[in-house]
Amino acid sequence: MNNCVFLGKLYGDVHCQQHNKTTSADFQLEVESFRKNKNGVKSRSVTVFDFQAWDTAALTIEQRLKKDDLILVECSARKDQNSTYFRVNSFRIFNKERFSNKLED
Repeated sequence: MNNCVFLGKLYGDVHCQQHNKTTSADFQLEVESFRKNKNGVKSRSVTVFDFQAWDTAALTIEQRLKKDDLILVECSARKDQNSTYFRVNSFRIFNKERFSNKLED
């Protein structure tokens, strides 16, 4: 089964393209991971992954996702001639305005 889940921040801009009667959106997420070495010292690493969304998902991501917004993405890995990327199956955006409003209530 080819199912991946990532929680990360938008890195850079969302790039949309029109293809006949549909739209695709290419974007990157910055994903953090934490690991302890053999001495027990915790280290942080950041990896940037490439994603692609289609149709209404692409339009929603382009319109609503802003730099540094958190997004939870369920996707599947794909490979083209030069690279590996992740095709979005579903997602949830956690933008800053939404969290700050909830904190004030």
